[in-house]
Amino acid sequence: MDDLSDRDLSHVADEDLTPEERQELNRRLDAFVERMDLRRPGKDREKAKPKRIARWDPATIARRH
Repeated sequence: MDDLSDRDLSHVADEDLTPEERQELNRRLDAFVERMDLRRPGKDREKAKPKRIARWDPATIARRH
């Protein structure tokens, strides 16, 4: 069997995956999520101020333009 890390598994249906292939896909997903930093919230995101909601006032908006 060839190296699973080099094999393209995108064309294989979920029910046709072997346990080794499924494990390799999970490893790839974990590596991707770690690179994208999706599972653990960043400190910058926690401290970010909420966006200020601008009041709809056509007169004020017209003066700015």
